[in-house]
Amino acid sequence: LWSIPKEADWVSFLNLYPQFITESTSPDLTYQYLTHVERILNRYEKRATDHIGDLRPPLTADEPLVRQQAIDVLTTLATTDPTTAADYVSDVVSLLGSSRTELTVAALSVCHELVTTAPELITSFSDEIRERLSSDLRIVRWKALQTVSIHPHIADSRTQQLLTEVTRALDASDPDTRQLAAETLQQCPSLIPTKTLPIEPLIEHQSLEDKKFTRAVHEILREVAEEHPERVTPYLDTILN
Repeated sequence: LWSIPKEADWVSFLNLYPQFITESTSPDLTYQYLTHVERILNRYEKRATDHIGDLRPPLTADEPLVRQQAIDVLTTLATTDPTTAADYVSDVVSLLGSSRTELTVAALSVCHELVTTAPELITSFSDEIRERLSSDLRIVRWKALQTVSIHPHIADSRTQQLLTEVTRALDASDPDTRQLAAETLQQCPSLIPTKTLPIEPLIEHQSLEDKKFTRAVHEILREVAEEHPERVTPYLDTILN
């Protein structure tokens, strides 16, 4: 619909936001507009945040696609301007209880970004994060675990159970499950059981064809090697080749 505005035009583009969000009756157009807002944020970062309008209308829109894109904008905002993003904590918390998995996962991503840059915000939604540790959906459980890993003091008995679940999944037959497990563990360096983590599955499943998984494996092995180099040394030839 639009080309990405040039630097001279992006302020004018963002200044359309209040009117556009208020008057647009097309979810598709709103979604596309928010997509461009996210791209501008990614490109111009802090300079653009002062021109972002109120995100609450799209965050509470009836159309899930619009809400999803609004969360994506907020995720980017959490990395570029966590102070502004923190104003939307209550809205994010309400989305954690969404019946739509993709919205819950996206809201967890915002929480993760927020507590990475503004750790004190964990007190605003620690109970809600802990509740997601018991979700019936694996991706929700593991996404919540990533946020807990930044603040181990909010961990409870479910944390260790989940960590065991993730570790076992590193040897799953399904490559997508292995990938999700590796990425989850990569995001939880403070929780990696460096003394007991099985090394063989990590080595066995890495491959040149699966670069994303292999990259995550190398990050995990680096954490293990820092504390227990003797566990990784026997596999150095395989890792380096």
